[in-house]
Amino acid sequence: MQMNNIKKTIKIDDILHPESYKKVRKEKKTKIVETKRNRRLSVGPYATFFFENYETIWHQIHEMIYIEKGGFQQAQEEIEAYRSLVPSGSEIVATLMFELDVKEKREIFLRKVSGIENCIKLIIGEDSVLANSEHDVERTRSDGKTSAVHFLHFPLSNKQKELIKDFSQPFIISFDHTEYFYSEKINDNLRNSLISDLD
Repeated sequence: MQMNNIKKTIKIDDILHPESYKKVRKEKKTKIVETKRNRRLSVGPYATFFFENYETIWHQIHEMIYIEKGGFQQAQEEIEAYRSLVPSGSEIVATLMFELDVKEKREIFLRKVSGIENCIKLIIGEDSVLANSEHDVERTRSDGKTSAVHFLHFPLSNKQKELIKDFSQPFIISFDHTEYFYSEKINDNLRNSLISDLD
């Protein structure tokens, strides 16, 4: 595993011109599908975590520019929007999505799990790490409805990073909410992928 030389920031120099990206888009999409497959985890019936890294965010920025056709001048705006989701080397970063196909059921569910972004933790060995939710916008509204999408950071101590690398230690993601009380073991493929994000 490559434990050094991990990229922790996205800079303008990392962004391809839209015409250059267009030429490699198919190849990049094929590669990112495999990367994302190893970096997703469903917990309970409705929650899916997508664990971000440099590659997933690099691809997201390029896709936004490609789809919105904003040209290269859009690049800096997208970098600013997404740069915080590239792990720093001492954290795990995830996009959490609640996926319910029926709008009415989704609305009811999102009101039931008000404040759930404050009830998510990683269990690493005997340690617990509570998620820090990004508050670019308030994810739970004043009327109690939470968002279907949350951006989460799990800050790690050096000890916790070492525990993650020790496969004899438990590594679990858990919801501790009265209306959504589920947990899931982080499988070995995902664990290996997350280890590659750490210093």
